Amino acid sequence: MCDPGGMPTGSRAIAILTQPEDGFEDQAYVLGHLSAYWRSAGHRVEVVTDWTRPLVCDAAILHVDLTQVPAALLDLVQDHPCVLNRRAIDIGKRGFSRLRVRPGDGYQGPVILKTNLNYGGLPEARKLGLETWPTDGWGQLRFMPPEEYPIFPEPAQVPPEAWDNPALIIERFMPERTPEGHFSLRSWLFLGEAGVVWRSLSIHPIAKAGNAYRHDLLHEVPVEVREAREAMGLDFGKIDFGVVDGRAVVYDVNKTPTQSKVTERSRPVLEALARALHGFLDGSVQP
Repeated sequence: MCDPGGMPTGSRAIAILTQPEDGFEDQAYVLGHLSAYWRSAGHRVEVVTDWTRPLVCDAAILHVDLTQVPAALLDLVQDHPCVLNRRAIDIGKRGFSRLRVRPGDGYQGPVILKTNLNYGGLPEARKLGLETWPTDGWGQLRFMPPEEYPIFPEPAQVPPEAWDNPALIIERFMPERTPEGHFSLRSWLFLGEAGVVWRSLSIHPIAKAGNAYRHDLLHEVPVEVREAREAMGLDFGKIDFGVVDGRAVVYDVNKTPTQSKVTERSRPVLEALARALHGFLDGSVQP
């Protein structure tokens, strides 16, 4: 895939801890691209889905496409000295959101209704074998495609039963806007001390990389976003955010990010991320 220069000398064993339902080898996970790099550098990379056998490796990376890491996986890695994302146990929005709206808090602006589970809870729905997302009313709703998150002009228009549903979260709708009135989403992809940040511009109120008409490379990660990463214990992942009224606000967190394909533009980024594992392997960076 790329030049393996800059990786530690000597073969190391790297374990990627995932679950069979994730289909790691078949999906376009960023970590899959990095694994190809590590293998080309002479390292042994094993995708581990059996969490009952002892873990023998130089470095392990938790890569389970669920909001909460299963207890069995945490038990497996508890005594291993080098485990990336060991502290990223739960990335539910209720845990990190600073935009949450609660009844009676006085906020009167637009709001967006989301699932507490990451990515609309669709990974959890797939694990349960659900092909459709039953609603059973707002009070029982658990899953919802993220591109369908509803936006309301004010909290009073949110369905009353949604407020009491612990599977949902109501947030202030605070998108970053361009001078033209379009919408901007900033994303920071990182592994250890390496990372890249870019901005996706879209005409859609819920801006995503997939509905963007332009992507711009940026050079700064706001302190609020770095603090959010540290608070969640993320060694590897992606954080989506915006800058509104001069302050960064975090929208979403992903510890199993994807990259559809390797391009001339993305190759140097992936190479830098792959090389960043060196710090964990030689002990200069602690997970």
